[in-house]
Amino acid sequence: MNRGKALIFLLCVPLIGGAIAYFSIIWLRKIKELLPHDPEKAVSEFLDFVKPLTGFVVILQLVFAAYLWRLGSRILISGEFPPPGVLLIRSRKVLVGEQARRRGRLCRRFAIVLIAMSIFFPVLVWSRVMAVLSGG
Repeated sequence: MNRGKALIFLLCVPLIGGAIAYFSIIWLRKIKELLPHDPEKAVSEFLDFVKPLTGFVVILQLVFAAYLWRLGSRILISGEFPPPGVLLIRSRKVLVGEQARRRGRLCRRFAIVLIAMSIFFPVLVWSRVMAVLSGG
């Protein structure tokens, strides 16, 4: 990825996140207004809101975990950190040997943590949603 593409990516991610936050606030206000008049429809709308948002977060976690796993693998195979072919914003000293492998293993461990989080996050969200909906 060249620097131009990286800049576009870094500009698009916050814009997309901001748009999601903005439309989430609008959707939640709509649900809040609907609640006194039609509670069942409000609950249905809320679930329709939470499901895709939860799925989006899980997908982001899995994509980042895949990237970290791949990066860690490239570091372990090459024995260099950063691995060959990685574009850097500024030059840095290349670490080799055990220091590089340590960073490669750290990337892979963090990928495993993200995968575990992507499994437990929906469980946590749905347990909290069901607790709120049941009055608990």
